[in-house]
Amino acid sequence: ELADAEARVVLARRFHNDAVRDTLALAERPLVRLFHLGGTAALPSYFEIVERPHALAHGDHGVLNHRTSARIVLLDDTGAVLLLCGSDPALAGGRAPKWWFTVGGEVQQGERLAEAAARELAEETGLRVEPAEMIGPVWRRDEVFEFNGSLIDSEEFYFVYRTQRFEPSRTGRTELEHSYIHGHRWCDAADIAQLVAAGETVYPMQLSGLLTDAAALAGGRTPGPLLSIR
Repeated sequence: ELADAEARVVLARRFHNDAVRDTLALAERPLVRLFHLGGTAALPSYFEIVERPHALAHGDHGVLNHRTSARIVLLDDTGAVLLLCGSDPALAGGRAPKWWFTVGGEVQQGERLAEAAARELAEETGLRVEPAEMIGPVWRRDEVFEFNGSLIDSEEFYFVYRTQRFEPSRTGRTELEHSYIHGHRWCDAADIAQLVAAGETVYPMQLSGLLTDAAALAGGRTPGPLLSIR
């Protein structure tokens, strides 16, 4: 009976969180904000419980922690994207592999996705942008990975923003960000292909093929339905 009750709660959490994810994404659409189609009620929040790994089909790695993130495909005027270079701070002594990723981070309680994207952009690069200036979310990526000693069920929503190329500031980064972000680079599709060819990992995996789409969105093309990417 206890196992059956656990399974029911896990299923309820997943259905609820799927609905929350879709609601948060729709709330960021320009027409929804313009005509206040979302009403005045507070935004829903995720139902967080610890799921035991045997029920998750991800192997015996420990508890799975859900995290919703807002990420930014930050383009310069040539269409290159700003990538940060990082590694897992839980792996010391130079053993941690390096990977490249877009600006962004976890959505805090009560934040809209665009608000989180703007906050993370300011923290990680020093560039301050109004949430309403963000385009999106346009893509969504779901992934399970280990980071800093935790197994994370990551749900990432991607926004697009174009600016002139600049040198990112490190002063607003958190202590954790200082510990795992080691550098940055502006990359076009060819640069990303070179990184991958050299054995380095770039997230999202499809980024090089999506830069043209991101540039079109930054140029004023109307966003389509939320695209699921890897």
